[in-house]
Amino acid sequence: MKRVAALFLSLSVVAAEQVSNPLGNVVTMMQGLEAKAVEQAKEEARIYAQYQAYVAKARAQLAKEIQAAQQASAAAQSAVQAKLAKQAMLQRAIATGQAQVAQLQAAAQQAAADRAEAQALYAAQVADMTATIQAIQAAYA
Repeated sequence: MKRVAALFLSLSVVAAEQVSNPLGNVVTMMQGLEAKAVEQAKEEARIYAQYQAYVAKARAQLAKEIQAAQQASAAAQSAVQAKLAKQAMLQRAIATGQAQVAQLQAAAQQAAADRAEAQALYAAQVADMTATIQAIQAAYA
């Protein structure tokens, strides 16, 4: 780059001496192109700096979003664990309730059988006493 700049400087001196010379026109044109190239380089540097700032901002935002998602995930996992524990407790309560219902149904069946047996005994005793009363009445009659 320094060599090119030195060449341009030497050519510009020659160009100043020979303005009407076609070589001077080329030197002037080359100086204009150099100025444009320098301006474009400055513009590209500015755009690249903006891009770097955008990337840094986006990276920071993404890091915040990842952290928030991780916290939300941890909260969701603890909520799921709590729900699973509650579900297990409810399933145990349901099993206990079903066992109690089965016991009560068995007790109800046993009570119904006991009542039927007691009713049969009562009917037999009533029949026996009725026969005894009729026999005593027949004996007195």
